[in-house]
Amino acid sequence: MIRAALHEDIGSHDDVTTRAVVTPVATYSARLKAREDAVVSGMQIAAIAFRLVDPSLRIETHVADGQTCRTGATLMTIEGSAASILMGERVALNFAGRLTGIATKTAGFAP
Repeated sequence: MIRAALHEDIGSHDDVTTRAVVTPVATYSARLKAREDAVVSGMQIAAIAFRLVDPSLRIETHVADGQTCRTGATLMTIEGSAASILMGERVALNFAGRLTGIATKTAGFAP
């Protein structure tokens, strides 16, 4: 499912826009941050999405799936090729955002 989402997003020839705008040697350090208080979910899937794009990216998860977080908390850091981070970010964020939303809503029903 993650591979299919990446293929749909960046196609079979990589992300043309990213390749046109970002130099191949550019590196970046990105942070995935919480926009609101939540129960985190999807961090493992987000990490897999980034690793499928570029196995050399350095990924550190700071808040594990199932843990709560506060607004502004850094959930994950990703370091390495700027182009690779940009190519994986949309899919990673879509999965993490959707799954975190589900986990947070579900937690609201639990006693």
